[in-house]
Amino acid sequence: MIRLLPLLLFSLPAFAQAPLLLYNYQHCEGEDCTIYSILVQRDGAVQLHGDRGQVRKGRFEASLPMDSIQAWDQLLDQAGLFDKESNYAHIERMTRASYLEYFTEQGHSIRHRIINVESPEIDALEPRLQALVEQLDWKPKVKSEDETPYKD
Repeated sequence: MIRLLPLLLFSLPAFAQAPLLLYNYQHCEGEDCTIYSILVQRDGAVQLHGDRGQVRKGRFEASLPMDSIQAWDQLLDQAGLFDKESNYAHIERMTRASYLEYFTEQGHSIRHRIINVESPEIDALEPRLQALVEQLDWKPKVKSEDETPYKD
């Protein structure tokens, strides 16, 4: 069974502002494969959902300073994600692949598969996203009353 980690896996407060990005890492199949997602909010909050492999398993949270959020926003904007047609078609959802979803402040989003010969600037973002996961000071996620229930 293919397991994808959509945005719904994250606990979002009701009326939350649009996030900045969602990154889903999933390159292979099998029990040894690493699968995780990170959700970066525009206020600096970052959530990690580690599923399996060489990543923390479970739900964790960390934070980024606003200058880092602004730098990521600028980097994603410069990658021209909205200038390219989304390469994450319905049929491709059935194959394992990492993807990046970028959100505007108004909540519009576009999703791109990472491994894409036609978009090397998108592929170049992946090592930076992986480094972000390794560098942050992750704390176990504590569910609060104003969040939607976890969707495990």
